[in-house]
Amino acid sequence: MLVIGQPRYEALTSPRIAFLDVEGSRARALFTGALDLSAYDRGLAYTASGAEALRSCGLRDVLEGAPKPAPDVAISDHLWAPLVPAFGPRDRDPRVSPDAEALDAMRTRLAGRRPVVISPGSGGAAKRLPLAWWAEVAAHLDDVVWVGGPLEAGDGPWPEPRWDDLDLGGLVALAASCRAWLCPDSGPGHLARAVGAQVGVVFTAATSPATWAPPGARVFRQETAPTDVARWVAGL
Repeated sequence: MLVIGQPRYEALTSPRIAFLDVEGSRARALFTGALDLSAYDRGLAYTASGAEALRSCGLRDVLEGAPKPAPDVAISDHLWAPLVPAFGPRDRDPRVSPDAEALDAMRTRLAGRRPVVISPGSGGAAKRLPLAWWAEVAAHLDDVVWVGGPLEAGDGPWPEPRWDDLDLGGLVALAASCRAWLCPDSGPGHLARAVGAQVGVVFTAATSPATWAPPGARVFRQETAPTDVARWVAGL
């Protein structure tokens, strides 16, 4: 299947699924009907123009979804909706299995510990809380690991220990090994929940938990006292 979307998501999906970046070099050929799609049996697009472009390139079986979720519809339900006719209802409680080698390496690194992970970053600045807020949560917890990525490279000063050397496999392995994962509305929170971690997500007013909360996560609002978040972790 060929999906019009961001290629970085390929690491999270089946090898039978390929992503085509509409901002990449192949986009012009796609939207002029000149892209060779003979290697694909089915396509998926979340815009009418994208679906029509796939058809113009000779792909007959094209699934089309709405660009944005309806109010209070979970993003996972929205993304799966166009796939229902072909694949049936989605798994309501999907699980990601960590790579065995990455999991062994993480267990060695943790040396038997099960830390609380705080990953305060998010792709949207309006979804993030100040580091000082998270630091107050951490002050009431034992054994905290801070996780950052390229988007947070210039932020600081961060509390220690900060782990910013994890690839996707390492991130999954850490989520599978932690006591709890705390974050704002962000991709790592969804990934941690898919691994089965206890996830607490703190939402600002920028996004709606009804749409963006990972299934089964504990939802907090930015008005929540940091001590209340720490108390939830202590009760796990």
